[in-house]
Amino acid sequence: MDTEGREMKLIRNTSILFIVLSLLGLVSCGVLIPYQPIGSNNSDITEKTQSGNLGACLPPIFKDSLPLGENVTLSLEELESLTATLPPLAWGKAEELPFLENSDLRIELIKPRPRSLTLWFRVQEQSTISFWTYSLETQKWNEVASPSKADHYFFDSESQLWFIVEGNVELQFYKIDQAENKLKEMLIIDASKLNNRILDFAYSPDHSLWVIMSNPTTLNQILVNLDLQTGKVTDHVTLSEYIIGVDTDEKGNVFSLNNKGVVERFNPKAKTVSYTYLSPKSSYWNAGETEFFFTETGQVYLNDLAWFENDDYSSNLHLIFRSTVFVTQTDDDSGSFVWESPEPQAETEDGRIWYKSNRGLAWHQPETGDWCMFTSAKSNIVKDSQGNLWIIYDNALYMLPVSETSKQE
Repeated sequence: MDTEGREMKLIRNTSILFIVLSLLGLVSCGVLIPYQPIGSNNSDITEKTQSGNLGACLPPIFKDSLPLGENVTLSLEELESLTATLPPLAWGKAEELPFLENSDLRIELIKPRPRSLTLWFRVQEQSTISFWTYSLETQKWNEVASPSKADHYFFDSESQLWFIVEGNVELQFYKIDQAENKLKEMLIIDASKLNNRILDFAYSPDHSLWVIMSNPTTLNQILVNLDLQTGKVTDHVTLSEYIIGVDTDEKGNVFSLNNKGVVERFNPKAKTVSYTYLSPKSSYWNAGETEFFFTETGQVYLNDLAWFENDDYSSNLHLIFRSTVFVTQTDDDSGSFVWESPEPQAETEDGRIWYKSNRGLAWHQPETGDWCMFTSAKSNIVKDSQGNLWIIYDNALYMLPVSETSKQE
């Protein structure tokens, strides 16, 4: 799922990190072995061995403390760390992108569900948006049909791409007929059913959407279920009347996050509910969007903040020792810095969790506590059905083969 101004399946900017986690993060560099200053040729970037392969890791900008306020003065070493670039050295360049590079072009590698041997791309140039596929079997590119205006998109359980077009009167739902590469209108509903705007949503395998909408009377953010076959909208009662995030796992369990720092896990089949409590919380330390991530081994991750077991019982929370490598400059030209919470994107057989952040891409090895920002690329990380990882860097596709992330005996 996605919207035109945000990454796929992004949950609203929240504040989940709590004071105790902040303190743990402050005392934990959480990253690798001691760093040396980066020179202009990046020759001093820290090297780290993982799974028998030698890689490189960007160091944190600040090693001792995080300066607050605007127009922070940086030392030469800190400035070099801030501006350092690092290609994905352990990854292989697989394919040049068929798009001309220019300053107005934004190319996004998007994540289907379930995994497949087709990569999907959203390409935006000024106000024009198009969608493309790249077949890993035939190495062929194809532009797919899409509406001239798409406010949201999502993949269903059969990897079919849907679009939602919001209007003042109606909400229109389209799906791509991949055989004929044409748009097929699937559903039209009265926009007032969702108060004219979808704030966030998650697709469920039962062919419905769990939607966060604004209550027209109280202006709270409530959770409802939209049946994609009938258009019926059903309210869902939660602990809080202000929901700030929602997602579903592959079994259809619904996870919602409220403004009090409570995660509700709802099992629609069994009609059971369990809760995980994240508070106390601190707004500053969780800079960025907050995402649910479901591992294949049964854990639910909340960014780099915490994880808990995905079961029908209220599970104990495990706090993650965060890495200061995610301290980065804000994009509002104020010269301020924030400790960003990166978005978990993939899990590999060797146990690593792979993250995306505004500064670059990183992996975390829970078994050792190691963190490594292995490239300054700004890309989603997509795992195909064979277990290979894919990213975009310098207008090209790069791939890390599954053999590099297999569990070592």
